[in-house]
Amino acid sequence: MIWRWPRPIAPGRARPRSRRPHYPRLAPLGPDPRWPALRHGCRARCPAGHTFSGSDGDLPERHRRPRSAARGEDGRHPLPPRKTSQPSLGDRLWGAGDNWGVDAPPVVAYFDMNVWVALAKGLKSQDRTWVRRYALLADAVEASHVVVPLTTGHYLELWHRSSQESREDIGRVMQRVSRFATLAPIQTVLEREVEAHVARLTGGDARVGSSQLLGYGASHAFSSPHGRFRFVESLASDDGSLPEGGPVDPPPEFVNPPTGAAWEWIQLVGLPEVLESLGVDRTPSHRLGTAHAEEEVRIRELMAGDPRMRGRLRDFLIADVIMSLSETINDVCERAGISSYALLLDHPEHPTPPEAMGAFISELPAGDAFVTLRERKHRDTTHPWDQHDRIDLQSLATTLPYVDVIITERRWAHLCNASGLARRHQTSIYPLHEFDHALQQLAVQATPEA
Repeated sequence: MIWRWPRPIAPGRARPRSRRPHYPRLAPLGPDPRWPALRHGCRARCPAGHTFSGSDGDLPERHRRPRSAARGEDGRHPLPPRKTSQPSLGDRLWGAGDNWGVDAPPVVAYFDMNVWVALAKGLKSQDRTWVRRYALLADAVEASHVVVPLTTGHYLELWHRSSQESREDIGRVMQRVSRFATLAPIQTVLEREVEAHVARLTGGDARVGSSQLLGYGASHAFSSPHGRFRFVESLASDDGSLPEGGPVDPPPEFVNPPTGAAWEWIQLVGLPEVLESLGVDRTPSHRLGTAHAEEEVRIRELMAGDPRMRGRLRDFLIADVIMSLSETINDVCERAGISSYALLLDHPEHPTPPEAMGAFISELPAGDAFVTLRERKHRDTTHPWDQHDRIDLQSLATTLPYVDVIITERRWAHLCNASGLARRHQTSIYPLHEFDHALQQLAVQATPEA
């Protein structure tokens, strides 16, 4: 596909005229140089027969810094310092007033996709309750009391919606509340956790904090300068029988990708010209999510027929994560001068490999959260696996150890609380119907101690 900014044109196909996409009338938000850019969801074919493909988010006690130290390497925060000349609506809600200083770090909150959908529907219908909630939340964000970053899952799930109008309605709310602040993808989080754990084993005191995972835009959310787009030789078939082609170099127009709010809007919401193009796979996570659900169903069937599998389910899930991280673990251990074999298979303090692997995963907050939630989901046989669980698991594992407040689906909120993960990481987790309670908790955590 030949890209001519700002509109992509695909040769060989006549396009119906479509209405010009709406861009929110907000001040341009360019990349924030204070936060370094740290792969995942749509694919398209270029003139040479290659395709580009958005990444799918494969999976390859909160060690949170004190609030006073939750900043970037240069001492700044992901959102600009709030103005303190006059108390805002957020000041009155949070009860902060003149006690707030410009250096107070914001509280970090994660909203599941169902929260963003509810906000967008409420605003569109002018529902008074949701208008009030949005006003309070938006003002707290404006005052830099709260940051609500997007994750890889938000980008992937929004493009699942076939209606451009629906994507725009939700995207506008996401843009205004998140300001395109994003969290690093799960593979990046796990890599940093492995590096920190190995550093501690060699005498260091490295910890991963939420400030290290916050960044700007799709390039950060997908750990790629091209954001959600990946370039491959060919697309996978819808049923997965034909695999995706290998990676190729991007077209010349993508060597230096655009930046700024308009580009971030396309990454988040998409344009009809892009999503309707030949050679574009708009929803690869649907296919991968279905394959993931089928695999989880097979594991559940094994549990039902084999008592030993039920007893060692967690060991199996831990080994699965470690296998996906094997290359990272080997590289990090080699740089540190320690043996990955001894660390996982011949540990002097753990007599068996399963115990050594369990101890290793317990030192990776996101890895442990992923294993624990997956295990809990398997043991709760009243809820079937579906294609969306893959993204939900990755998003919660990434956010639960590193944010302050989470609003998610009722069943996931229950699993996070019942598993003890919320208590261990001191994260407040609420279902959607307790949105007001979550706002109150945000107020409590955003108010500085006397």
